[in-house]
Amino acid sequence: MAHTDSFGYWVRRKRMALDLTQRDLALKIPCSLATIKKIEADLRRPSPQMAERLAICLGLAGQEAAAFLAVALGRRPVSFLALAEEPEERQVPLDRVPSPATHFIGREAELAALAALLASPAVRLLTIMGPGGIGKTRLAIAVAEAERTQPSRLFSDGIAFVDLAPVPAAEFVVAAVAGVLGLDLAEHRGDKRSPTEKLLDFLRPRSLLLVLDNFEHLLGPGGASLLPDMLQATSRLKILATSRLRLNLREEHLYPLSGMPYPSDPAQVQEADPLNYPAGQLFLASARRVRPDFGLLPGESAILAAICQKLEGMPLALELAAAWADSLSLAGIAAELGGGIDILASGLTDLPERHRSVRSTLDATWRLLQPAERQAFTGLCVFRGGFSREAAEQVADAALPMLAQLISKSLVEFDPVPERYRVHEVLRQYGEEKLAGAGLLAETRQRHLEYLRALAERASDGLFGPDQIAWLDRLQAEQDNFRAALAWGFTQPEMIGATADLVIGLSWFWRMRSHVLEGREWLDRTLLQPGLTTRQRAAALYHGGHLAWMQDDFELARRREEESLDLWRSMGLAGRRGEAYATHSLGMALYGSELHAQSDLEPAVEAFRTCLDLMREVGDEWGTAFALQWLAFSLTAQGETEPAIAAAQESLASYRRLGEAWGTGLVLGALANLSLQRGDLAQARQYAESAQEWRARVGHRHSLGVGYELLATIAEREDRAHVAAANYRQAATIFDSLGNQPYADKMRDRLATLLAKQVSAPS
Repeated sequence: MAHTDSFGYWVRRKRMALDLTQRDLALKIPCSLATIKKIEADLRRPSPQMAERLAICLGLAGQEAAAFLAVALGRRPVSFLALAEEPEERQVPLDRVPSPATHFIGREAELAALAALLASPAVRLLTIMGPGGIGKTRLAIAVAEAERTQPSRLFSDGIAFVDLAPVPAAEFVVAAVAGVLGLDLAEHRGDKRSPTEKLLDFLRPRSLLLVLDNFEHLLGPGGASLLPDMLQATSRLKILATSRLRLNLREEHLYPLSGMPYPSDPAQVQEADPLNYPAGQLFLASARRVRPDFGLLPGESAILAAICQKLEGMPLALELAAAWADSLSLAGIAAELGGGIDILASGLTDLPERHRSVRSTLDATWRLLQPAERQAFTGLCVFRGGFSREAAEQVADAALPMLAQLISKSLVEFDPVPERYRVHEVLRQYGEEKLAGAGLLAETRQRHLEYLRALAERASDGLFGPDQIAWLDRLQAEQDNFRAALAWGFTQPEMIGATADLVIGLSWFWRMRSHVLEGREWLDRTLLQPGLTTRQRAAALYHGGHLAWMQDDFELARRREEESLDLWRSMGLAGRRGEAYATHSLGMALYGSELHAQSDLEPAVEAFRTCLDLMREVGDEWGTAFALQWLAFSLTAQGETEPAIAAAQESLASYRRLGEAWGTGLVLGALANLSLQRGDLAQARQYAESAQEWRARVGHRHSLGVGYELLATIAEREDRAHVAAANYRQAATIFDSLGNQPYADKMRDRLATLLAKQVSAPS
């Protein structure tokens, strides 16, 4: 057997055998290229930490690795290393991975991400973290099985899965791990080592993946202290843990796990095929275990998509819901889910107790919580669709440290992009039940509504300046919360005033974001309530009138604005600003009805002039710009081009000075129409395209539809038929989405006429 007296030469031979350059090896360790060159030139020896990294990167294992470390650290002579050492007899890997009873579905992205993390030298302890029933155990087994079947194994000495659910306390973890590994911890004469030392000595030379499942109930004081000892005593051991709670160790890398993919966009639930999503596939496979002929009947795809959405892709919940397929129709299962989580239970005796119902799974988590954590968590369960940090603190008294604690216990998720928190829907229902059981539900819902009312009132100031789009986006994010609060508020007689204020505070948002049907529904309900103040009724009539105008119900709009005007005027000077705005909307109602009837527009023009005077009197710059904008529209319709241009330009200057987007888009549209009226097609197109950019940023679909119609008209006059056709199609699509069938049909008629001209045109 050949030997050498050069440690550097031995390292170089091993490196070259792996087809690595010096730079490659330096990057893998990592260290500088100069360090590798010095080691191979015998100018320096590696530190203990670098020696361990070198052993791993050079693929050393077992006795060879131990000999290398002894020589590298000066404990043995270089001759101890053999250049042509006979390969030691490889032992069969010690694999202890359970075989699941069901086929693994989905989670391809998660499997790939976890495999990459386990392959990283920087990751020694990886925790799959999530709430009970989210599929942590099943995913960990799939990861272990995927690693076990790799042709080139990352863990050459084996993969061991240890179920810690039955382990009663942290001091029994060593015995549980040793039992799976087949390690005898019994005392033997002359062996003074403790059980922990025996386990660490067994693990020390091995390349092993240890999967520790269900760690959360062992996380009392010192509960996870064994894991750092394991990692410090070994160089090639990695630990994959599953837990509902963070292990809170310095070495820990977290992989938060959420539900399986499902049709998540409410607008797509009717059209999406749920069987194209893992959540739907899991439900189908689970249903067929109890009813082999189960399949989706015509019209049931939307029901299954709604079930997947309701359960937010939680695997355990999907499997338990599907277990009712032999007793209920799909619609029946969906209806039962609407009544709570009790349907999510199974009588199967081969399931662990914690997986026989979602409630028992969540009860286990509940028992792990401290009283303050329980109070904060249940308070957060009144939110729908997520919540901000500010909202959590004001409604549930859950400040940032408490949110962090609940995140670490898999009860709250954090989305960093919108900076919002959320509770999984199944957990939310459970927490709301606990809140009701404690007699605190009504009180918490009241705080929820009051917080949202204050938010909407703050937004009413922010919606008319440079922060307009940010406020629109913020209110959009709270849509589910607003709906929940309003639905509850209208059932509470003592909350009608606050509920009406919330409706009024949201009305400009509904207008700017084209949520006309929803806004009108809440405003109509508000106007039916007794006991409104004069201000509340006047404001609700004003906004309700405008939304009626947006649906071309000009007569109702006129009646409501006239009644609103009477109420504002009855308030004297305190109602002067409201009078200005109601006069404006009355002008819009007159403009719309007279324009459709092709009658005299002078009453509308007079209303806008009166509004303009009132706005200037009360010092409302945005309202002044709004009045000028609509004065420009009405003058344009009358053919008074020059005064209309002057009004529009003054309006645009004010909007730009305020940094406002919605009005800017609208008045640019007016200028586009004026340029078209004057025959300046290039200028008209420039204004119209700029207007569309502003409208798209705001999300005002009504004006976007009108803008596409205008762009189509301009393109037709420029003999750009293909551009005109595309814009007519866009306009029709938007009007369809708004439920405005007459306008959508009008756009399709114009498109048909355009295409017919193209066909009949001489070639």
